[in-house]
Amino acid sequence: MDDKEQNITVRKGQEFTITLDSNPTSGYIWVAAFNTYTINVISHDFQPTSPKLIGGSGKDVFTFKAISSGTTVLKMVCKRSWEQRFVAEKNFFIHVM
Repeated sequence: MDDKEQNITVRKGQEFTITLDSNPTSGYIWVAAFNTYTINVISHDFQPTSPKLIGGSGKDVFTFKAISSGTTVLKMVCKRSWEQRFVAEKNFFIHVM
């Protein structure tokens, strides 16, 4: 498995986070695609690096909750909202017990 793929095992009802390097001022944002029957997104926050500089980079922190047992793929793509193509992709294989 390469750095674009990761396995995550959680229990039903448990929350987990995905943290990705980000710089939304460039126009690129991380977008999550997933099976809403298995997991749901609870929150999405951007945490700038210190010191807080205009146009600075940071971390996108997504919090998800496992809602039913099963296995699903959480696909994260980095793209501009007005473009179809993406510049980065990460897949997380979520196993809910």
